[in-house]
Amino acid sequence: MDLSDLYDEEIARIPRVWQQLMAEFSKRPNTKGNLEELAKRANEEFLKIGLIVEVNTLPTLIFDPYKNEYGNPEITILGRIPGTISEFDHEKKGWEVVKSRDRGEDYLGQKD
Repeated sequence: MDLSDLYDEEIARIPRVWQQLMAEFSKRPNTKGNLEELAKRANEEFLKIGLIVEVNTLPTLIFDPYKNEYGNPEITILGRIPGTISEFDHEKKGWEVVKSRDRGEDYLGQKD
């Protein structure tokens, strides 16, 4: 799923969920149990906002000697929970694009 297929209010929820998860898990060691728990919790939290995601924790096990750090987990949005919207409203999305452009935002509500 491409971000352009999401409404701006859905896009705005993604960093909030991600920040909440990172605040909870970023200080934990990269053990198998912690990474499995992160993936489970990410799936649960994104389901709460109506999104189905895939979580890749493999980058957290790879050390980058140039940056002197491990990688971050990756979240891929696969789609919405079936039935959360009946049909995509292209007029609404068009209005969001124009309004966010006028406000100098990447998505509507980014600066709120």
